[in-house]
Amino acid sequence: MAERLPDLQGLQNMGRLSPGLYRGAMPDGTALDRLKAMGIRTVVNLRHYHGHTEEKACRERGLGYAWIQLESSDAPEDEDVRRFLTLATDPA
Repeated sequence: MAERLPDLQGLQNMGRLSPGLYRGAMPDGTALDRLKAMGIRTVVNLRHYHGHTEEKACRERGLGYAWIQLESSDAPEDEDVRRFLTLATDPA
Protein backbone atom coordinates (compact mmCIF):
# COMPACT_ATOMS: atom_id res chain seq x y z
CA MET A 1 0.00 0.00 0.00
CA ALA A 2 1.33 3.41 -0.91
CA GLU A 3 1.94 6.02 1.77
CA ARG A 4 -0.30 8.89 0.72
CA LEU A 5 1.61 12.14 0.21
CA PRO A 6 0.13 15.60 -0.16
CA ASP A 7 -0.55 16.40 -3.79
CA LEU A 8 2.17 18.51 -5.38
CA GLN A 9 1.17 21.44 -7.51
CA GLY A 10 0.59 19.87 -10.93
CA LEU A 11 0.59 16.26 -9.66
CA GLN A 12 -2.33 14.62 -7.90
CA ASN A 13 -2.70 11.23 -6.26
CA MET A 14 0.92 11.15 -5.05
CA GLY A 15 2.16 8.23 -2.97
CA ARG A 16 5.42 6.64 -1.83
CA LEU A 17 5.52 2.93 -2.60
CA SER A 18 8.94 2.41 -1.00
CA PRO A 19 12.05 4.53 -0.40
CA GLY A 20 12.87 6.11 -3.76
CA LEU A 21 9.78 4.75 -5.55
CA TYR A 22 6.73 6.97 -5.99
CA ARG A 23 3.49 6.93 -7.95
CA GLY A 24 1.15 9.65 -9.07
CA ALA A 25 -1.05 11.02 -11.80
CA MET A 26 0.35 12.62 -14.95
CA PRO A 27 2.75 15.40 -13.84
CA ASP A 28 2.80 18.78 -15.52
CA GLY A 29 5.94 20.90 -15.90
CA THR A 30 5.68 22.38 -12.41
CA ALA A 31 5.39 18.92 -10.88
CA LEU A 32 8.33 17.63 -12.94
CA ASP A 33 10.47 20.47 -11.55
CA ARG A 34 9.39 19.54 -8.01
CA LEU A 35 10.03 15.83 -8.60
CA LYS A 36 13.53 16.62 -9.81
CA ALA A 37 14.11 18.78 -6.71
CA MET A 38 13.02 15.77 -4.60
CA GLY A 39 15.75 13.68 -6.20
CA ILE A 40 13.54 11.77 -8.62
CA ARG A 41 15.67 10.84 -11.64
CA THR A 42 13.32 8.85 -13.89
CA VAL A 43 9.63 9.06 -14.78
CA VAL A 44 7.96 5.83 -15.93
CA ASN A 45 4.71 6.26 -17.85
CA LEU A 46 2.53 3.13 -17.68
CA ARG A 47 -0.39 4.54 -19.68
CA HIS A 48 -1.18 3.22 -23.12
CA TYR A 49 -1.57 6.66 -24.69
CA HIS A 50 -0.22 10.16 -24.07
CA GLY A 51 3.52 9.66 -23.91
CA HIS A 52 5.22 11.89 -26.43
CA THR A 53 4.75 15.27 -24.76
CA GLU A 54 5.74 13.87 -21.35
CA GLU A 55 8.99 12.52 -22.72
CA LYS A 56 9.95 15.92 -24.13
CA ALA A 57 9.12 17.68 -20.85
CA CYS A 58 11.18 15.16 -18.85
CA ARG A 59 14.19 15.35 -21.18
CA GLU A 60 14.14 19.16 -21.09
CA ARG A 61 14.58 18.92 -17.32
CA GLY A 62 17.29 16.27 -17.39
CA LEU A 63 14.96 13.54 -16.14
CA GLY A 64 15.06 10.03 -17.54
CA TYR A 65 11.86 8.82 -19.15
CA ALA A 66 10.51 5.37 -19.94
CA TRP A 67 7.18 4.54 -21.51
CA ILE A 68 5.77 1.08 -20.91
CA GLN A 69 2.43 1.03 -22.71
CA LEU A 70 0.05 -1.05 -20.61
CA GLU A 71 -3.56 -1.77 -21.43
CA SER A 72 -5.79 -1.24 -18.41
CA SER A 73 -7.94 -4.24 -19.29
CA ASP A 74 -5.16 -6.76 -20.03
CA ALA A 75 -2.46 -8.38 -17.90
CA PRO A 76 0.99 -6.95 -18.67
CA GLU A 77 3.38 -8.91 -20.83
CA ASP A 78 6.31 -10.58 -19.02
CA GLU A 79 8.74 -8.35 -20.93
CA ASP A 80 6.94 -5.23 -19.68
CA VAL A 81 7.06 -6.47 -16.08
CA ARG A 82 10.79 -7.22 -16.38
CA ARG A 83 11.47 -3.81 -17.89
CA PHE A 84 9.57 -2.02 -15.12
CA LEU A 85 11.32 -4.00 -12.39
CA THR A 86 14.70 -3.27 -13.99
CA LEU A 87 13.91 0.46 -14.02
CA ALA A 88 12.45 0.49 -10.50
CA THR A 89 15.41 -1.30 -8.94
CA ASP A 90 18.16 0.58 -10.79
CA PRO A 91 19.78 3.01 -8.31
CA ALA A 92 20.76 5.32 -11.19
